[in-house]
Amino acid sequence: MIRNGTPVPEHLYPHSPGRFTGATGVPALFLTTLPHLTPDPDALFDALRPVLTARPRGPVDGHYHALFAELSARRGSHAVVERSGFSLGFVPQLRQHFPEARFVHLYREGSDCAPLMR
Repeated sequence: MIRNGTPVPEHLYPHSPGRFTGATGVPALFLTTLPHLTPDPDALFDALRPVLTARPRGPVDGHYHALFAELSARRGSHAVVERSGFSLGFVPQLRQHFPEARFVHLYREGSDCAPLMR
């Protein structure tokens, strides 16, 4: 969508200057995650890159655990929250890869959600 000139409002990165564009492709980590954590997602990516690329090959959940641990350490936090409704269909896989995670499903009355979804 970004490449075709139809950016999604939740994708913050393409709206600010950075090294990636619709023409080059924007890594998923840049679309929403890193811009919500810092005003300079390129610098955070550069700081994370050597730590994460030094990891040995292994299952994807190990890499995500390492990413979340590194972000938590840098932010001084102890929790990772995924708050979009998009992940609802992936709950079985998330539970498989993150058995220690706690899941909370919040929902609202449809009439409250409709204006936000238009």
